[in-house]
Amino acid sequence: MNFLAKLKTMLMIVAVLIVTYLFSLFNPTQIPVDFYFYETAPMSVGVFGVLASFFGALIMLLVFIFDIAKVNLRERKLRKEIRKLKKQLEIYEPQQTETEPSNDVTNTSVEEEDTDTDETSD
Repeated sequence: MNFLAKLKTMLMIVAVLIVTYLFSLFNPTQIPVDFYFYETAPMSVGVFGVLASFFGALIMLLVFIFDIAKVNLRERKLRKEIRKLKKQLEIYEPQQTETEPSNDVTNTSVEEEDTDTDETSD
């Protein structure tokens, strides 16, 4: 990641933390959160904001790790396929050179020398 992208990411994280902090300062109300199976003790809205930010970042980290693993697995498969195709190319490449006439520079230079000697003998 280049420097500007890192700086942009850091500024976004700092901005979210500042907004969460300011939100918690201006909202000192204590609230309980009722899950279907559990009810929390009354806590500040800011604490819930920080917890939500933390769990959101954790989930995004897990998604990012999964995505990186998937890309690496695909890259390994493609590298393996490239190696396999290169081996196949090495097998078929010598067979092609045996059947096709060669275009060596040395063959054309010999023919040019022969034509030069024919012209001088006239």
